Amino acid sequence: MKKSSLVAGIAVGFVSAGIATLLSAPRSGGETRACLQQTYKSSKDCLQTISLQAKQVASQTATVVDLAKSVGKQTASELSQSIEQWKTGTKPATEALQRHIHEAQASISQLNQDKSRA
Repeated sequence: MKKSSLVAGIAVGFVSAGIATLLSAPRSGGETRACLQQTYKSSKDCLQTISLQAKQVASQTATVVDLAKSVGKQTASELSQSIEQWKTGTKPATEALQRHIHEAQASISQLNQDKSRA
């Protein structure tokens, strides 16, 4: 098959497709262009609105992140202080319990020694 006949066949196919498209179009060229322009304007407005909303969301997100960092640091500091206060407040009771445990262990040891002597 020759290249020229292949190229001619492709060209005839394109021309035939173009004519069929023009004849079967639901609207005239002017109507189609007007519809496309309206769609373009509507899409452009929608994209501008979305862009503006995205910028607002980004700004609000940054504000929330900054607030969360501040609150997180403050909460950690307060929690650390509360733990230290708890340790300080429970220290006497812990020491008293340890003394009682040692006394009980000494009493048990004494009882075991008395038992082994008897």
